[in-house]
Amino acid sequence: MKKVFDAHFHIGHWGERTLFGRKVCPLLPSEKSSVYIPGQEHDDYSDVQSYLNHYGISGGVVMCNFLADDPKYSLIDLNNVALEAANKCEGVYTAIFVSPREEDWSYTLEAIDMAKFDKKSVKAIKMTPTHWDGFSPDPGTWSSAVRNNFEDILRFSKEIDVVLQFHSGMKNSEPLFFDAFLNEYGSEGIRLYLVHSGETCYTGIQYTALIREWLDKGYMVYSDVSLAPGFILPKLLSVFDNHEIEHVMFATDAPWGNFASEKAKVVDLAVSDDIKQKILYENAMKLFCL
Repeated sequence: MKKVFDAHFHIGHWGERTLFGRKVCPLLPSEKSSVYIPGQEHDDYSDVQSYLNHYGISGGVVMCNFLADDPKYSLIDLNNVALEAANKCEGVYTAIFVSPREEDWSYTLEAIDMAKFDKKSVKAIKMTPTHWDGFSPDPGTWSSAVRNNFEDILRFSKEIDVVLQFHSGMKNSEPLFFDAFLNEYGSEGIRLYLVHSGETCYTGIQYTALIREWLDKGYMVYSDVSLAPGFILPKLLSVFDNHEIEHVMFATDAPWGNFASEKAKVVDLAVSDDIKQKILYENAMKLFCL
């Protein structure tokens, strides 16, 4: 049986929110039972352990669900829940959620302090551009305050040598916006991990077109294909050189994504078992220095 490391999945109570003028509750509540139910919230570390046990996952990088209306809940309370899981579940590490928004900045500084005190557990800094109003990862859209906050986050990620992880997809997280970001900061030794590889067909095409350019420029860009359409992983492998296979990892985005369907994307590839094992496990070990 192949070893599996889930490079990107979630923890924290998402609950009910008001979106597009309606009350929505997309995730099932945690059952707190011995049987894991796909699609249920990972409310705390016990749900994470149940998830890992159910699928025989050796470990992973867990992060909170973002962004609640109350930034303190996401950036402080849920980051603490993610850190607890990293400390109580064997083989689990965390990505600390931060935000460069001015209204979130005091909480981001607290989150950064949490990471400083638990460097062993923290393997990434995570941001989600879909929740930013008025700017994107393109530095040309930043105010001076947002630029200062961004550069503080970048300095911190390099200081403790962690991966910089972003959501990628529609709205203001399109891969094209990261092209401008990399053109300004990509030569500074940043390891940029774009979860989802664009996520949808249109933005997935953007990602698969841009990754070759980015690697040729020497930028260290990585991704997973959680929630991504089926063409993306085979396309990535077709544009990678042999040594570049390490730039894509297995992840589920659970509980938003489903382990079985995400693993099938890898198992079904027309490649060797050695390459499949790199994607499922070894690439994450190398990226996160485990």
